[in-house]
Order: sequence, then structure tokens, then C-alpha cells
Amino acid sequence: MMMTSDIALKVDPEYRAVCERFLADFDLFTLAFSKAWYKLTHRDMGPKHRYLGPEVTIADDLLWQDPLPDAEGPSLDEADVETLKKAVLDTGLSVSDLVYTAFSAASTYRDSDKRGGANGGRLALAPQKDWAVNRRTVPVIEALRSVQSDFAAASDGRQVSLADLIVLAGTAAVEQAARAAGSDAEVPFTPGRVDTTQELTDIEMFEWLRPVADGFRNFVSERFDQFAPGVAPEAAFLDKANLFTLTAPEWAVLTAGLRVLGANWDGSDRGVFTDRVGVLTTDFFVNLTDTDLVWTKDDDTASTFTGRVQATGEARWRASRNDLVFGSNAQLRSIADAYAGADGQERFVRDFVEVWSKVMMLDRYDVKGHKRYGAMAA
Repeated sequence: MMMTSDIALKVDPEYRAVCERFLADFDLFTLAFSKAWYKLTHRDMGPKHRYLGPEVTIADDLLWQDPLPDAEGPSLDEADVETLKKAVLDTGLSVSDLVYTAFSAASTYRDSDKRGGANGGRLALAPQKDWAVNRRTVPVIEALRSVQSDFAAASDGRQVSLADLIVLAGTAAVEQAARAAGSDAEVPFTPGRVDTTQELTDIEMFEWLRPVADGFRNFVSERFDQFAPGVAPEAAFLDKANLFTLTAPEWAVLTAGLRVLGANWDGSDRGVFTDRVGVLTTDFFVNLTDTDLVWTKDDDTASTFTGRVQATGEARWRASRNDLVFGSNAQLRSIADAYAGADGQERFVRDFVEVWSKVMMLDRYDVKGHKRYGAMAA
């Protein structure tokens, strides 16, 4: 008995050509089957940095493993890091743009199969550079390339990868935003990221990492209903937080910080509950939990909302479902209330720095013993 899929191997001209090729060359068939089996059993393990034991015998870099070249030259030292931070801030790029670009580089990470992340600098390569959600990063990367080349020219051949520079630029921006809020916070930075090439990037496979929704950047694509029919955007947001291995407090803090830093994908003011954009404050939580406001949906889709002053009806803030979930869900609301208190600012900055660093390091399997799972309590 044969199934239609079996018959296709005989009848379809393309399949038949493959079958005849394997029939004539058993060694080729053995190699192809071995590689296919290896991929099937290792696809969710991530890059080869994670493989352990004496049986790791595959020397070739296979495209589905998202290969990265070996790092070349000396690593950045503390003086280099400070020099580059100053150079980045001297470009005149805004805190919002620098934070958005660094987060966008890291945001593709999925703990489910250990793919994505900032390492490799693939934000500057196809297909990621062409995604609508990353459109805002294009001029930032262009400016950072100038910083990269200037640094190489002025430092006797020392190099900084674009992948490292993107993350370092976000680090410098977060520190500046914290200083603007009155906190002298130092954001950890671990160099060593490398830049991969377009040839080592499987465009078709990376296209599956393109988000249909990303609540952290307040993004919901026009494809959302097609790919997730009947799913609320905030549910997809929860799934994204889970792929980042975030706890509920980490999820809330990271979102609140990104909002006040102006990190919406389209530069809109949805969820940006602050008059001090680019300053790392608790304003998102304070204004979200303001009992003087009443939130009403803007239309029957109930996808956007307006917060109005109850006494006057004055429109004060705009929000998406991804914003208001932190006020409507009981567990998330308790976290929001804790940070909205008068004594919440210092703790908020400390916790945001911790979760920011965690997300930037999620794909750094090349760094042994680094902290990937935070322990932030509610």
C-alpha cells in the first residue's frame, strides 16, 4: 500500500529526480540522511556553543545552526568601552533611538529553540533590516557604522563589531536616561559579540522570526489576525515575555522602561505615559494607576484607548491593550502599584538595568557562567 505522499516521490518530476539521484549513489543518500537526522534531533538546541561532551564531532558550520565566525583580535577593554560610549552619545542620536535599536537586535531571541538575539549583528542584514518593525533602526545602524570605522581608524587596528556596538549604544543610552532621572546607574556590558555575514544567514529560516506582534515595542502587524486568529495582542505579549524567560516583575519593568524611553516601533505616543520621554522614570506605572483617569476604547475594535480626566473629560494619554494589561490583570497590577509608589524610583532603575542586561545576554552562550535567569521579586 502506498500513500499519496509516497506516490508523489515517483510521479512528481522534481521528487523523482532526487530519488533517482539517491538510488544511484548510496553514499550520497547516507550523508543526506545523516545530516537530516542530525538536524531533526539538534534543531532546538541552538548554536554549537551549547553542545557538550566528546561526541560533538560535527566540524562544519551548518546554515540552520545560524553560524557565527570566530572572534578576531583583542577584546574591548574598559577604556575602549568608555571611548565608544562617548562617541555614540556624541552622534546626537536620541536615547529613544539607541534603546530601540539595541532592543530590536536582541528581541528576536526565542528560548524555545535558542535562536535569535543580538550576537551576529543580523539586525543589519536581510531579512531583519527589511522588516517594518525594524525600519526605525536603519538610520541608527548607519550612524553606528561611522562610529565603528572611526574607532578602528583611531585605535591602531583595534576593532569593535557592529553587534557589540549596537548593544553598547543601548547601554550608554540607558545610563544617560538613568542619570537624567537622578540615578547614577552603571549598566553591565560584556563584549565579544561578532558580526556574521549575509552568506551565513538563512533568509527563509530567519523570516520565521519576524514578529507578528511584539508588545515590548507596541507592535501589532497587519498579519496578526491571519497568524493568530482569535488571540488577543496581550496574550501574544505574554508569550513573547515567556520566550525571553522573564518573570512577571521583569516583564512589567522592562515594558515600563521601554515606554518612557520612547521605544515604540512607530515612534507613537501609545503607552508613553510621561512628559519626560527619554528619562528612566516610573511615570508609566504612576499614570497607569492614576485613579483620576478613566479609560475608554477609541472604537469598536477595542485596540486603542484614551485615558481621560474624570472630572473634566480632558484626554491625557493614549494606550494599547499591551499597555493596559498591566493595570487590568490582578498580578500585573500589584506589580505596577508597587513601583508607582513614592519610594519606587530607585528600585525601578535598579530592576530595569538588571532585566535589560538579562535580555541583552540571552544569546551569549559563548560566555560561560553568565547570569541568564534573574531573580527579581514582586
